[in-house]
Amino acid sequence: MTALWAIGLIASATATLVTAVPAVADPIWPVAGAESAADTIRDLQSQGYRVGINWVFGYTHTSLDRCAVTAIHNPGGPPVESGPPATVFIDVSCPDHDDW
Repeated sequence: MTALWAIGLIASATATLVTAVPAVADPIWPVAGAESAADTIRDLQSQGYRVGINWVFGYTHTSLDRCAVTAIHNPGGPPVESGPPATVFIDVSCPDHDDW
């Protein structure tokens, strides 16, 4: 029984190594909430994305420097050099009045 268990363990470890995806040099993806909405937009645009904004809370006339990104959605995958830019949508939350 112990030999059978050891063979199963080795097979499982081998399958894990075989199916592991090699690391690829992807662009650095911004983290939602780590910087202002304006900085996140600049980061994504510098990587070749077009950015759409979903306003989820607050006063939409506030400067994006004072707003936060609550989520980033990338339905189109990475940008393609020969095609139109991929669009990434960000959820933006701003102060609920301009005095904040």
